[in-house]
Amino acid sequence: MYKDLAGKTAIITGVGNKRGIGFAIAKRLASEGCNLVLTDVLPLRKIQDLASELEGKPLCLQCDITKEDEVYAMVAIGAERFGGIDILINNAGVVKAKEFLDHTIEDLDLMLDVMVKGSFSCIKAAVGNMLENHREGAVVNIASMGGQIVFTGEAAYGTCKRAIVHLTQAAAKELSPRGIRVNAVAPGDVWTDMLAYCFKEMAEMKGITMDEMIAESEEAAPIRRIGTPEDVANACAFLASEQSGYITGETLNVNGGLHME
Repeated sequence: MYKDLAGKTAIITGVGNKRGIGFAIAKRLASEGCNLVLTDVLPLRKIQDLASELEGKPLCLQCDITKEDEVYAMVAIGAERFGGIDILINNAGVVKAKEFLDHTIEDLDLMLDVMVKGSFSCIKAAVGNMLENHREGAVVNIASMGGQIVFTGEAAYGTCKRAIVHLTQAAAKELSPRGIRVNAVAPGDVWTDMLAYCFKEMAEMKGITMDEMIAESEEAAPIRRIGTPEDVANACAFLASEQSGYITGETLNVNGGLHME
C-alpha cells in the first residue's frame, strides 16, 4: 500500500509479545518491504522466534531502553547493518493498574523510565543517526487514550502517556525543520495481554465481571467493538509513510470513537 516504505529501515521497540501492538507493527512494516530492527528487554531468543514469522530478515536485538548506553548501541548496530535509520516506532510500554492511593513511587518510576525516558532516549539516538546520515525520517510514538481522559486505576500510566503527547509535539517543533516528522498514535481499548490485565484489575475495582467489563467497552465505542493490534499497526504505517508527509506533531486517535477531539 505504501510503496515508499520499501527498503526503509525501521526500529520498533517492545516487540516481545506475539499478541501485542509491537509485533503487529513489525508484521505490517515487514509486509511493506521495510528492513526491521526489532528490540525488547526480553531474552534475544524470544525476539528471534517471533521474527522468524516475519517477511525479510529482521535484525533482533535485546535492549533495555531505560539504559541510554544500550539504546545508542542498538541504534548504531541497526544503522551499520542496514546503512542508516529511517523510522522509529516507540512502542515499548508497561502498566500497573492500581487505585491512586495504592500506587507507589516505584510504580511511577518504572513507567516513567520505560515510556517517557526510554522514548526520549530512543528519539535522540535514532534522530541523531538520521541527521548524521543526511536522511529525512519519521518517528511514531505510541501514546494512549488513557493519556487523554482519566480512567480509574491508571493515574501513573495515564500521566506517562500524556507526557508522550507533549514529547511528540516538542520533538516535532524542533525536528521537523530538519526533515524529521514526529507523530503519535493513541490507541483506545485494543485487545492485547496488557488490556486483558487492565480490564481484570478495573473489573475488580468496579465490582463487575470481566465479561461485563468487555461488554461495557464494546457498548461505549460507536464502532461497537474492541480494537485489534492491526488497527494500530495500520495507523503507524500511514504515519511512517510519505502519505503523511504534511503531518507532524499530531496524535492520531485509534479508539473506535471512544474519545473524540
